[in-house]
Amino acid sequence: MNRKIVRNICFAAIAAVILSAAFFFTEDKSDRAKNAGSEQLSQYDKEAQEGIDSETELSHNERETTHSPGQSVSAKASANVPQDDISAAGEETLKKQDNASQAAEPSGTSGGDASYDDSPETATSSSAKPETSSQTPEATEKALSSATAEAAADTAVSAVQQEAGKTSENQTVMSCTISVDCNTVLSNMKLLRENKKEIIPESGYILAPTEISFENGETVFNVLRRITKIEKIQFEFSTTPATGSAYVEGIGNLYEMDCGALSGWTYSVNGLFPSVSISECVLQGGDIVNLYYTCDLGKDAGSAVAAE
Repeated sequence: MNRKIVRNICFAAIAAVILSAAFFFTEDKSDRAKNAGSEQLSQYDKEAQEGIDSETELSHNERETTHSPGQSVSAKASANVPQDDISAAGEETLKKQDNASQAAEPSGTSGGDASYDDSPETATSSSAKPETSSQTPEATEKALSSATAEAAADTAVSAVQQEAGKTSENQTVMSCTISVDCNTVLSNMKLLRENKKEIIPESGYILAPTEISFENGETVFNVLRRITKIEKIQFEFSTTPATGSAYVEGIGNLYEMDCGALSGWTYSVNGLFPSVSISECVLQGGDIVNLYYTCDLGKDAGSAVAAE
């Protein structure tokens, strides 16, 4: 019995020792991990601080090495760079400044075009001087050519205007009065075709007396054709191939022989009935033209009083 108790006590003691060793080992490992983490954080902080210090130093160096036109290089650059290099760099900087000034300032030419002098003498000067000389021979020649071209254009325009004036004088605009009369049909309705009775106006005029303009040399046919187009009146004619003269067949859908075998269209100018076709009768300003529909070869329209 005593042996068993002793044995249990030994086991308990061994277990306690093992537990204590395990506890101390774990705690030591945790402390080492914490210390390693702290050291790593400290290293990161140190590197970050070194990066900030490096950027600050670089910015400071840039401010020292960057200077405005006319300023000298910094003392730090002078200390690190040989004196000959500094002199060469200064001269090069002055040259660049002079070139920039010359490119920014236009020369004083009279034509208003900017020109620049980039000769070596000007490039080495401390400031750009505006050019005060007169125009070059090339510019003068260009100006003379432009003036000559303008003069030629003016001459051409003047010639066109004069020619237009002559044409306008030759084509004098005049006016006449024209009408289309079918009153004779109203007196011969028994002879009129049945399908035509509804197209005869009660006034007896397909076109009441109307004033119209025409140009010098136009004929009765020209005016009649134009006025029917303007007033949207039906007009049909034929031409003789041998002479080219025009013959009126129908106006306002009223054709020859619609009102008897002797019916058709005739015309008068100032009360007279010309012996030529309407395409050969040249109009004069102020003429009075009448187109008549006759039912008796013109006798009922007064065509017995023919123009000589």
